[in-house]
Amino acid sequence: MDIEARLARLEAAADIRAMKMKYARLCDDGYPSDQIGRLFTEDAVWDGGEAFGRYEGNAAIREFFDKCPDQISWAMHYTVSGDIDVAPDSRTAVGRWYLWQPMTLEGQAVYLMAAYEDQYVNTDEGWKCKHLALDVQALTPHDEGWVKRRFLG
Repeated sequence: MDIEARLARLEAAADIRAMKMKYARLCDDGYPSDQIGRLFTEDAVWDGGEAFGRYEGNAAIREFFDKCPDQISWAMHYTVSGDIDVAPDSRTAVGRWYLWQPMTLEGQAVYLMAAYEDQYVNTDEGWKCKHLALDVQALTPHDEGWVKRRFLG
């Protein structure tokens, strides 16, 4: 692989990291659905599994985020250990991240622990998420912790 291709892949990974951090900041700033929606392709999928549901298409994703503030009055997304694999042509990529998120969910202090596996595409408007999969490992009350109660009822 020549130096230009290697540099393009490094720049792509940096752009994806910045986009993922923008996503986290927007979520922490009250889930503005229009701004979050701009980070996803029109045919994107946001899949939060049993805990948060699956939303297909940008309109459905925006509708989901419109409703988030009704349930989540505060959150702090710690998105860490990003591992990004950019395709050799720098047109697509896969990112894997861990999420540790203290939040107030329906008036209760809880911790969310999960792993993301995202698929990205490079568009004319920059990198966008095509598929976000959130694998929830624990959604537990702060006062009980994951040993006593790993998942909320």
